[in-house]
Amino acid sequence: MKMVVSFFNLYRVSCLIVILFAMTVFGETEQFSVESADGKTCLNGQIDWPEGESSALVIMVAGTGLFDRHVLFGNSDTEKDLLFQVISDAMVSAGLACLRYDMRGVDCNERTHDADIFALVDECIDIELRQAVVPATMQSDVLSMFEFAIGHHRVDPDKIIGFGHSEGCLHMGRLLRAGKINPKAFMLMGISAESPKSLVRWQLTERMVPMIMARDGDGDGVVTNAEITAGGNFLEVIGPSAYYSPTGSWREPALLDFLVAGYEDYAAGVLAAPDDAPHGVMSAKAWWKMYFADDRSCIDDYIGFDGPIAIHNGDYDSQTPAGREFEFVCRVSDRFAVPPRLVVHHGRGHSLGPNRTVGPISDDSLERLVADFLRLAE
Repeated sequence: MKMVVSFFNLYRVSCLIVILFAMTVFGETEQFSVESADGKTCLNGQIDWPEGESSALVIMVAGTGLFDRHVLFGNSDTEKDLLFQVISDAMVSAGLACLRYDMRGVDCNERTHDADIFALVDECIDIELRQAVVPATMQSDVLSMFEFAIGHHRVDPDKIIGFGHSEGCLHMGRLLRAGKINPKAFMLMGISAESPKSLVRWQLTERMVPMIMARDGDGDGVVTNAEITAGGNFLEVIGPSAYYSPTGSWREPALLDFLVAGYEDYAAGVLAAPDDAPHGVMSAKAWWKMYFADDRSCIDDYIGFDGPIAIHNGDYDSQTPAGREFEFVCRVSDRFAVPPRLVVHHGRGHSLGPNRTVGPISDDSLERLVADFLRLAE
C-alpha cells in the first residue's frame, strides 16, 4: 500500500515539475501539466501569452476527435490545418491569451509527430485511457482547465472567455448548467444547438437524403444504385453500397423511410451495448451512446448565463449548418438576458473554411472570429 501511495505522490510531483520547468524555459509560451480530477493522468497543454498585458484569457475546448492542443483538422497539408494553433496565433497577435490542451490520452498528432495514421495510435494515443473516457470524463477535464486558469497568478478570473468548437460547446454548456463554470463570456463555433440525440438522428437520416439524391445524374427524380456508385466524396466514408436500394433505385420518400429504419436499428444496437465497452480507441461506448440517448438541448444549458455569447456557424457546414442550428437558438432567444449574437459565415463549413467539414479556416472568417473575441473581452 505504501508503495502505491508513494508512486501516486511521485506522479503528482511529476506533473508539477513539468509546470515549473516550462514556466522557466518557454517564457511567453507557457507549457503546463495538471493532475486530472480522477488522478488517472496529467492533462498537458500550453498558454500562449501576448506581448504585454492580455485583455482576456481564452480557454479553447475542442470538439469530437482525438485531438492534441493544436487540433489537426484540415486538408491543406500545411500548418494552417492546425486549427486551434492558427486561431490562437491570431488571437495572441490581437492581445488575447489562449489556453489549449491535449485531450486525455492524446500526446501528439500525425503532422507534428511526423507519423501516419497507424503509427499515430501507437505513438500518440494511450488506448487504455481513451477507452475509459465517457462524457463525464470529458467535462471533468474541461473543468480542470477552468480551475487551473482561475488559480493562475497571471490570469484575472473575471476575464476568462470559454471557446468551444462543435462538441466542445456541449461540454461547456453542461458545466455551466451545473454551476461549475461561469466565465466572462462564451464564443461558440460550429455549435450543435440541439440535443446530441436530435443531431445524430438528423445526420444519419434527413441530412443524407439531399446528398444521395444529388447523384441523380439525369435529373429524373430517381437515383439508381449505379448513380450512387458513380458519385463522389462524402458517401465513400461509409461506402456507397450501404445506401443501395433493394429495388435498384430510390425516390425521396422511400429513401427517407429506408434511412430512418436503418437509424432505428443502429440506435437500438448502440444503446444495448455496455457503457464500459470500448468504442474503438475513441472512448468507452457510453460516449457514443450519449448521441442516441441524450435529448437535452445544448443551447438550453446557456439560458441562465448573464454574460455575452457569440455563436459562429457556417451555412455550408456538413455537421452543424447555421440554417438548422440557429433555428434552435432563436426558439429560446427570448429566455436570455442578453440574446446570443449569431454570426453566419456564408460558404463556410464546420471549421469556417471552404471545406464542408475540415479546415483550414478561411482568412476572412478568422478575422471576424478574432474581432468578435475582442468585443467579448471588452
